[in-house]
Amino acid sequence: MYRRYPMLFLLLTILLVGFSACDDEDDPKEERSTIQIGALIPTSGDYGIQGMNNLAALEQAVLDINSERSAQGSSIRFELVSANTSTDPEEARSQLVSMLSQGLRGIVGPLTSAELLNTRDAINASTSILISPSSTITELAVAGDNIYRAVTSDEVLVQALLEVMALDGIEQVATIYREDSWGESINALLATQASTAGVDYLGGASYYAYRNSLFIEACDSVEAMVQPLIEGGSSESIAVVLVCFDEGTPILRVASNYTTSLGILRWYGSDGFANNGYLVGTDSVSTTASFAASVQFTAPVFGVVENERYLSLAQQIEVETGNTPGIYPIVTYDSFMLLANTLAEVGEAASLNVFKERLVLNASEYDAITGDMMLDENGDRAEGDYYFWTVMENGGSYSWEHTRTRHADGTITDE
Repeated sequence: MYRRYPMLFLLLTILLVGFSACDDEDDPKEERSTIQIGALIPTSGDYGIQGMNNLAALEQAVLDINSERSAQGSSIRFELVSANTSTDPEEARSQLVSMLSQGLRGIVGPLTSAELLNTRDAINASTSILISPSSTITELAVAGDNIYRAVTSDEVLVQALLEVMALDGIEQVATIYREDSWGESINALLATQASTAGVDYLGGASYYAYRNSLFIEACDSVEAMVQPLIEGGSSESIAVVLVCFDEGTPILRVASNYTTSLGILRWYGSDGFANNGYLVGTDSVSTTASFAASVQFTAPVFGVVENERYLSLAQQIEVETGNTPGIYPIVTYDSFMLLANTLAEVGEAASLNVFKERLVLNASEYDAITGDMMLDENGDRAEGDYYFWTVMENGGSYSWEHTRTRHADGTITDE
C-alpha cells in the first residue's frame, strides 16, 4: 500500500513527526518539576501599600525565571505561594506554619521586623530557609539561624541618619515611633548613638495603633519636649525623627497643625516610610505633602544605582500597581531569584546545611539588580549605601528627590 501512495505516506510521516515534536514538552521522559516558593507579603495593614509593590515584584520574578529556565531547556519551573500577612505578626506566623506544613523549603518575607521576630522560632525549628528583603532590626542579626536578610541592619541605618543630621546642623532630636519591636529598636539606637554624632537625644513618643487620637498624643508629647528650646531661639538645630510605615502620612497631617512648634523644625524619617508613594501621589493629601516639603522631610533607605535592569523592573511594578516602587520591591525580586536558583541547584530534598552553604556562596556570586549581595557572618547583607530622599515641591506637585548618599565607606556626598 505504501508503494502505491508514496506521497500520502510521506505526508503522514511529516505530520506525525511534527506532532511528536510539539508534544516533547509533555513527554514523560522529560517530566517537568515544579518548585514552590512561599511569600509572606502584607497587602493590607500598615505596610499594605508598600506590600503590593513587593508582591508585583515577586510575580514578575516568577515569570522571568520560568522564561529563563525554558530558554535553557530546563525542566524545572517555579510557582509562587503567597499569603497576605496583613502586617500582623500573628498572621505572619500562622501563614508561615502553613507553608512549612506544605513542605516549602524556601520563603521570601516577611517584610517587617515585628513579623519576622514572631516567625523566628517556627522557621528555625524547620529545615527551610527564609529571606527577608527588608527586615533590619539588630536583634535578628544572629549567626547560624535559618533567617537571611538582603539588607543591612538598623545599626548602620541609624549611624548614617545621625551623621547626616549632624551635617545639617542638628543638635537636638526627638522621636515619634511605632510601638513595636522595630520602632522601639530604632528609637533605642537613636537614644544610645546620638551622642557619638554630637546630637542630644531629647526623648521619644510612641503610638501603638493606627488612630488619629494617638497621633495627636504623640505630637503633643514631642511639642512639650521641644517647646522650651524653641522659645530659647534654637529651632533651627532641632529635629523630629518619625519612625513609621504607611501611617506616616496621617501623622504628618496631624503635625501640620502645630504651626508654631513642630511645623518650624526639620523632620527626618526612616526606611519604613522613605519614597512612600501615597504621601506625594494622592490629591487628597497634597496639604500633607506640602507640610512634608516645608519641613524638608528626609528619610534614608538602602540605596543602589538605578541601572537599566532596575528601571525596567520598577516601571513594570508601577504599571501593575499604580505606585512608584522604592528599593525594597527590587530587593524582593533579587531575594526570590537567589532563593529559586539555589533550590534549583541543590534540589528540594537537600539537607539544611547543603542548602545554607550553597545560598551563601550564590549570594556572593549573584549578579543582582541591587548589586553585591554578599552576606556577613549573621546572614545579613554585608554592606551597602544609604540614599537620603527628601520631599520637594515642583510647580504644585510633590515628589521624593535623592538629595544625599551615605556611602558604605562612611563618606557622605550630595546625591
